[in-house]
Amino acid sequence: MLRNSIGGKLAAIWLGLVLFFAIFGPLLPVAKVGQTFNDGVHLKPFTNCHFMGPLAQSIERTSALPDMSVSELVNTSDNSIVNDAAPADTLPVDQAVPVAATTTAPTIEGEDVFTEETLPPYIPPDTAVDAQQQEIERQKLLNARQTSTRCFFLGSTSEGTDILSAIVNGSRTSLSISLLSVFLGGLIGCLIGIAAAYLRGWFDRLVLLAFNIILSIPTLVLAFALIAIYATPTSAVETVPDSTRVKVLIASLVVVIIPQLGRIARAAALQWINRDFVVASRSIGATDISILFKRIIPNVLPSIFAIVFLALGSVVVIEGSLSLLGVGLNNGNSWGSLLARNSTDLTDYPHVIFVPVIVIAFTIISTNKLGDLIRQSLDKREAKI
Repeated sequence: MLRNSIGGKLAAIWLGLVLFFAIFGPLLPVAKVGQTFNDGVHLKPFTNCHFMGPLAQSIERTSALPDMSVSELVNTSDNSIVNDAAPADTLPVDQAVPVAATTTAPTIEGEDVFTEETLPPYIPPDTAVDAQQQEIERQKLLNARQTSTRCFFLGSTSEGTDILSAIVNGSRTSLSISLLSVFLGGLIGCLIGIAAAYLRGWFDRLVLLAFNIILSIPTLVLAFALIAIYATPTSAVETVPDSTRVKVLIASLVVVIIPQLGRIARAAALQWINRDFVVASRSIGATDISILFKRIIPNVLPSIFAIVFLALGSVVVIEGSLSLLGVGLNNGNSWGSLLARNSTDLTDYPHVIFVPVIVIAFTIISTNKLGDLIRQSLDKREAKI
């Protein structure tokens, strides 16, 4: 199937790469989910990379300083460049730093001058405990926002998140949602559709009526309604866990996929039910279960595989659309949520939007290409049969 198709080979390589990142992402040397960096806020792609020079940023910062003499730098208003080793008496009077925190009494004629140490302020026990807790929280925040000289291949977001790491980590969530929803929806829909095509009668009419009712509702509207009902907090104080939101998202996508793949499976099954080998199986007394699982389902599955690849790309688009509408994932752990989380930075920092969009686009194009190749190979197979 891929032998004479360069596009098919590229599509297979891209999907294999996405699958590799989804499976082995935690083992790769990328940042963890939610990890941010102090020196990685709104950086452009290929920042701090070794092939651009180890001192690239230092040279840029140095060249950004105006041409000043040493005395001019010392006399700057922010006093940011001062030699720490210089003694205090060499500095100007208005910039001299006191060595000790002491209080000197005013000099009165006829009296000796004395110096008295300033006692430290009294800190109540409760205040000391609060100060210790604040220090612990500050250390936790510093540990969470690590400073690093890592290479930001694809740049970073406004929160200091490495976009490449976010894409790698998000592939696991996006691919899991797509595979689970398509697998469950395809399994249930195909079984119902094939059974309706084989049994016919009232069961077939009832199944078609249910499929038509669900398909008459737009996909995004149906998924939006289900998520708004089951995965939206009733008050501003309550929060819905991310795991619950993922489950409801998968369930809503399954409801959408069942009628789509069910109708395709029913149409494919109708082409095989009246074939000679099926009629021969009935004539020798084969049971309905045996005919379904040995004669019809194996011939219907190849047609379903072609549609499954198309459905995988559609689910990625739906997940991203729901995130943009505010009812999908909002934690930045999927491609769609990463796109929605940084949508406000499109004007000033377009790379934070273009990178997820390009990844999603390549994935959809790859799935559609493989689906078309499978469909072409099946047409040749059915023509021979």
